[in-house]
Amino acid sequence: MSIMGNERRVFLENEAETEHLGRELARTVVESGHGLVVYLDGELGMGKT
Repeated sequence: MSIMGNERRVFLENEAETEHLGRELARTVVESGHGLVVYLDGELGMGKT
């Protein structure tokens, strides 16, 4: 993961890591009570949905 300002780049190796990140992002957004912008970038079929 690289951190530049508020930007974080995460490179995930498999589906399990992607699911874990999704759960953690959801929990963080709900707990914060604020909005969050998440930009997912990757090739077709990379699991962004």
